[in-house]
Order: sequence, then C-alpha cells, then structure tokens
Amino acid sequence: SSHLGMVIGATQAEEAASVLSLHPEGALLIPGIGAQGGSISELARSLKDHQGIPLINSSRGITYAGKDEGDWPEHVAEAAKSMKQKLNQITQQYV
Repeated sequence: SSHLGMVIGATQAEEAASVLSLHPEGALLIPGIGAQGGSISELARSLKDHQGIPLINSSRGITYAGKDEGDWPEHVAEAAKSMKQKLNQITQQYV
C-alpha cells in the first residue's frame, strides 16, 4: 500500500495527470475548486484512472457565498449543496 500523499492544485488538473500516473494510489489533497477557478470536469478527467482517495477542497467558494447579501447561512448551505452535486461525477467512482 502507498503512504504517499500529494497536494495537486485543481487549477492545474491537466498537468497533474502525468504526476498521478506515476503514483496511481497516492492520497490527494486538491485545493483550487470554487473561488480559485479549478475545473471539476478537467479534474474528473485527470482522476479517471487514479486509485488513491482524493480530498477535494472548496473553502472560499462556500464560506463566502453571499457574504454581501442577507441570510448568509442559507447562501452557504446552497453553495455547499451545489458543490456536492458538481463533485458527484468524481465521487461516484470512489463510492
């Protein structure tokens, strides 16, 4: 079993494919989805054959959703729900 872990930025998903192919079972921390503009569809393509478990992070895109509008908790909840739905194309291959 692999004990290697890597941080791979979602904003560089296509470039990450070559690194992932060298470490097909490495655990991944993947920031850059949401406010930083990483593409979930590009990330899904890069992770297609990856066996390691990815932890995909979207902090600002959720935490600051609707920060300048009323009912902040509702905006945060909606942003989290939306991100979960968008990530289903990736998470379904691991569940």
